[in-house]
Amino acid sequence: MTNKIYKWIIRHLSVLPAVATVITSVIFLMKVRSSDLSASQILSWILVVVSMLATSMLIDRLVRLDKIESNTQDSLDLIRDFSRSSRISDIFRTRKDLQPLEERLRGAQSVYIIGGSLFRLSSEYTSTFEKLLNENCKIRLLLLNPDSFIAEQTAKNIVYEIDDYSVYRTYILSSISNFSKLKKKHPNLIDIRVMDYLPSYSLFGVGKSNSEFSVMVELYSNNIPARDRLHFNVLSKNDKDLFIFFNDQFEKFWSESQEYNAPNTTPLS
Repeated sequence: MTNKIYKWIIRHLSVLPAVATVITSVIFLMKVRSSDLSASQILSWILVVVSMLATSMLIDRLVRLDKIESNTQDSLDLIRDFSRSSRISDIFRTRKDLQPLEERLRGAQSVYIIGGSLFRLSSEYTSTFEKLLNENCKIRLLLLNPDSFIAEQTAKNIVYEIDDYSVYRTYILSSISNFSKLKKKHPNLIDIRVMDYLPSYSLFGVGKSNSEFSVMVELYSNNIPARDRLHFNVLSKNDKDLFIFFNDQFEKFWSESQEYNAPNTTPLS
């Protein structure tokens, strides 16, 4: 209570010393003009004025310190409120929370994707990718090498929907075939490659016409349905360092990948 009263006095009465100093100075000048003051009297008046000036400056400093303390306290309160309300689970989402793919890709000028088989994308969204290519969007797709050991392990340990490597291999080959058809139509806009190892996450990067780039990072888990896998979004304008990290990761994976030719593969219907 005493502290609050002190702060109220500081905030509301801080101008009084300055006003009193001005009034005292005026009185002193009037006395000097109207009467002869002795040296000791003049010195006394000067000391009074100087003392009041010093008091005014001290009050001004106290007011500034009080404002700094108040602003600091407000900032600490905001940080505490954020710490209480924010949870790491607020960062993560699942596929059920995503906008439709068509909306996420609207206006895209470049797209890159790292995934296991990309079977659903190749079978259900072919027209979406073809529309992007017709708009001169550049697309890079990176899948698992269907003949690699890691593809077999992924089918057994990562993919929830199936655990049969032969079926999973067919899914990958079908995706390559479907995307290869698009490449025949747009040879300079789409590239498909395969890799011999699987990162601990998939990447879905989208570059928009307004120079805004986003990367969706989806975490691979042991036999979890694809719809329940956790992911988070990284925006280039908000999370520059994190965006650079994942973007560089894609470029590294891409540089170590290779093309895969499967001319006799028949797409799954």
